[in-house]
Amino acid sequence: MTTLDYISSSILSFIRVIDSLGAESWSATAVVLTSLGLLLATKLIFHKQHGIDWYCFLHAIVSAIGACMCVWLNVFAAETMTGVAGTYGPFLFR
Repeated sequence: MTTLDYISSSILSFIRVIDSLGAESWSATAVVLTSLGLLLATKLIFHKQHGIDWYCFLHAIVSAIGACMCVWLNVFAAETMTGVAGTYGPFLFR
């Protein structure tokens, strides 16, 4: 198994775990309220320490990881997952 395959399978394993928790049936409202609650709790608990707004940092990390996962699967695993080559948009990796 190559490194590309390992990373792709790890991302897909994470997605399978979320699916097994019933993600398909979650309403957008529930996801938004849960996210809001976690970010608000982070803000209330940690405030601004060491010059960092921790809730903003947490949001940035989660958003960046999610975006990277989407791009990775689109570029390196789209054909394996769907049988159709990925739509790279502005990316010219190949």
